[in-house]
This record gives sequence, C-alpha cells and structure tokens, in this order.
Amino acid sequence: MNELEQKIAGLLGELVEPKLKWKVGELNLIREVKLTGKALYAKIELLTEDTPLLDEFRHQAAILVGPMGLDSFILDLEPALVGRVGLEGVSHVVMIGSGKGGVGKSTIAVNLAVLAARRGFRVGLLDADLHGPSLPILMGSHQKPQVLEGERLRPLDLHGVKCISIGSLVPPEKSLAWRGTLVSGTLLQLVHNTAWEELDLLFIDLPPGTGEVQLTLAQELKTDGIALISMPHELVLGDVRRAVSLYKEKHIPLIGLIENMSGFVCPDCGKTQQIFSGAQADLGDFPILAKIPLDLALAESANQGRPYILDQELSPAAHAFGQILDQLVQYVGLGAQG
Repeated sequence: MNELEQKIAGLLGELVEPKLKWKVGELNLIREVKLTGKALYAKIELLTEDTPLLDEFRHQAAILVGPMGLDSFILDLEPALVGRVGLEGVSHVVMIGSGKGGVGKSTIAVNLAVLAARRGFRVGLLDADLHGPSLPILMGSHQKPQVLEGERLRPLDLHGVKCISIGSLVPPEKSLAWRGTLVSGTLLQLVHNTAWEELDLLFIDLPPGTGEVQLTLAQELKTDGIALISMPHELVLGDVRRAVSLYKEKHIPLIGLIENMSGFVCPDCGKTQQIFSGAQADLGDFPILAKIPLDLALAESANQGRPYILDQELSPAAHAFGQILDQLVQYVGLGAQG
C-alpha cells in the first residue's frame, strides 16, 4: 500500500467489529485497501454474518471515508476465517474447560500436553486464561516468546510442547482488567499471530466458567471438542451440568468428563478412600474419560514448576492421564504413537 492507502487503512481500522466490539485494525481483519484514482476498494473480514450488522458496518465505513471526495467506494465484507488461518498446520484442537475454577483444569491440561509430546505427537498448548494465566508457573518458565517477522510469535518449547500464554508476555504482577469482548478478541489475535508450525494436537486451556470468551473460542476456532473437568462434589457438578447444557445448545462437540480429586489411593494398601462426600458424576450420555485420584506429588509438581507426568509413570494418577490421552487421540482420529 502507498502512503495514502495506508492512511485509509488506518481510518478503516478504527471501525468496530460488530461481534467482538473491538477495532478491526487491531484484530488484523483488513485484508486489502486499493485506491485507483478516486475509486476506493477495500476488503475486510468480519466475524458476524448478521445482515443488519453488516449493513450498519458499511454505513459507518461510508461515513468515515466520505470527506475524502471519492468517486466510488466498494467495500467487500467476507466471513473471517480466524481459526482456519490462525491454526494453519494444526491438525486437531482440543479444549480443556470447567464450569467452575479451582478444579485442577490447568494442571490437567499441562500434563496431558506433556504426556502427548512424550508419546511422539507434535503438541501445542495455549493458556487462554488472560486474568489468571497458570502455564508459566506449571511449566516452570517465565521466558518471553520471540517476536518474528510480521509481529508473529514463536511459541516457547517447554518439555517438548509449543506453549503460548499471556503470562509470558506481561509482568506476573500486572492485572488485566478487560471486558469479555476485549478478552475474546485478544485470544483470537493471540492464536492468529502465533507461528504454531505443524502440530498434531493443540490443547487450549480455557478460562473457568461458561461465558462469551469460552463460546467465542470454541465456535471461531473450529475445535474438535471440549473435555470438561469436574470433582465429586455437588457444588462443582451443578456448574458442569450447566456447562454441558450450554455447549450442547451451541452445537459445540463435547468429548467427555474428567473427574479430578476422585478419592485417595492409599500408598500402603492400595485401597481408594473417598475424600469428598458429594455426588459422583451422573451426566447421562456424557462419558467419564477417567478419574484422577488425589496425589500429593501432583500438587507439589505444580508448585515446583515441573509437570507431574515427567517423573511419574506408574502411579494411579499417571495411569489416569494415560487413559484420558488414549481416548482423546482416538476421538480426534490420530494414530497411536510411542
């Protein structure tokens, strides 16, 4: 683009994407701006396909370039393929979510990713919790990703896993007080601008809960499915049931349930003792992938910044991680490795 076209692109970049409520320039959705004499052509991708919103967007764009005295203005609006473009080279995307925080979701996501890498798969992990990123702590690394040409990020290679987290980009003491729409846009841009290269499997560690962020990521990134983390406690299961209902309503594939902290296996006698007295998971046709027992070493590994699965291969919890990964690999259609 010449200098004038760049100026016009800057003006159009101030327009707000109707779905995410964020500037199209910052979302990198402007695909072309060409000025021929006094005839302007622009191509912009949008996430919404709602006709009234598209018409309003065109109207706002016309007002914006009106003072330039153009003879004609053609605005080509196309559906944004954020997920398809941003995940070029990624074969499968599996999201790890939970209806409630504090159930060990991030710890499970990290250990599944590391286990998959140890089995020979090309694996990536995106920490999608902008408000409470856990990946740097769980992986024991506060390195910053390298910035490549075109402002793309090279993910960190940690224990064989390609990792990206907002926690690696901002100081750990910094708080990000952003609205849901801004968070959604930031995460989509983070995925879009990461040089994942060739991956068999990308795990996305979702923020806790069920809201705009989770739905936007699940829908726009064309995920293979979501595995939900729960605990044998009615307070947690109530939120999981609501999450299952919401994802089904939005036609987002559900893989199954992972029940964490599911009893304590006595190291001496091998018997399992239930710690929580709440109800066991009963979610109808929603399968339980595995039950991960309480393990002090699993909790300590998180504090030490070294994934549990690196040092534990024969424990009941490690066996459960293996069960989960086997089913995830089978679900997405990847061949067995390792």
